[in-house]
Amino acid sequence: MGFRIFIWIGLIGLSFSSFSQLPSNAEVRFMHTVYQQHSADLAAHTRQRLVENAFLLHQAHQRFPSLVVRQATVGFNNHYHVRRYLLSAWQAQGWLDDNAIAPLALNPAYNDDWLRRTLGNYPADGALNQATVNKLAGIKLLDATALSNTLNMADFYQSMSMQIKYKLHQGDMSVFHSELQRWHRFRQSALLVSPLLKSHQLSLERLQDIALADILRPSLLTELGVQQTMHGSSGELERLKQDIKEQDIVAYYERHRERFRYIAKVRAYGVQFDQHEQAQKFYQQAKSQGFISAMGDKENVFGKQNSVLSRDNDSAPVFAKQLAFTLPTDTLSRPVRTPENKWLVLMSTEKAYEYYAKNSETVRYQAIEALAKEQAQQNYEAQFKAWRAHMEAAG
Repeated sequence: MGFRIFIWIGLIGLSFSSFSQLPSNAEVRFMHTVYQQHSADLAAHTRQRLVENAFLLHQAHQRFPSLVVRQATVGFNNHYHVRRYLLSAWQAQGWLDDNAIAPLALNPAYNDDWLRRTLGNYPADGALNQATVNKLAGIKLLDATALSNTLNMADFYQSMSMQIKYKLHQGDMSVFHSELQRWHRFRQSALLVSPLLKSHQLSLERLQDIALADILRPSLLTELGVQQTMHGSSGELERLKQDIKEQDIVAYYERHRERFRYIAKVRAYGVQFDQHEQAQKFYQQAKSQGFISAMGDKENVFGKQNSVLSRDNDSAPVFAKQLAFTLPTDTLSRPVRTPENKWLVLMSTEKAYEYYAKNSETVRYQAIEALAKEQAQQNYEAQFKAWRAHMEAAG
């Protein structure tokens, strides 16, 4: 394939913003306490995780800037998640008292009619036009503090998930009040812990970056092709797949031929019953005296196939055939209910294996997937190593 280890030019020396910073000892101690709330193993690797997270946050700013703001268009923005993360982290330190922050006194002018009139109808595409955003920016919800700017309605609204936005357009004041109280609590909590941050050699700005990196970590690892999630996709893997050549696929096949072995044929026997009790009785007999002996003159569900099933033999009962292929060799199945509401007992005695042809679609698909993932992992490790070396040399 002529694979290369790609080191992004911007990664190793052209630009390093404030978010590109190795964790301090104070930050490691702080996060160690946070991670201990989740897992001793996680806490044991605190510094390693924070260093890698700093690298990932750099990658996000350089290559995936939209992820820095929001991970999904239907979800909350990342600052919303950062606020929740830090509140939980401060609680883990024992720095917050639930009764220390008084609830926000709500403006009596804020009611459901006001909310509906202010926001108007929910936009068909889920996005406010600029004129509406500008109007909302002029509505002050929370005063500025020593650590936070004035909160306006535009920033409040834009941070919400699509579901919350829809409820706000409907004039749902319980949602509006609840979310505004959450924002108020974070701002007041930040003021409350500010002296503690200073005494522990920490800063709110740095903790926000650390929280953001931890929040983005799964998405970034997926984007970079080194971690797979159920619904995630990786542009990096798709790019790498385009570079894979036929000779790479053949070479992979030769190196990993055993991975392409499959069960071609199975010798199996099966008996079907109308009642579970009948099947259970037969099962016990087969266990004690052997399947063939217990079967006697009962009909073998695979009789037409002479008990030899192949992948391309479509005449065998589908459900029974699938079960026969999945049973380990020389294994007697317990009674299994079929889609036809019958009860089936099977015995698999032999399996014959073959190998997928090197030019088959199965080989091609699996080889391309595996090769792209291998290359993505190599690229990631090389980029991380280069970034860390630069940071340590500069620091």
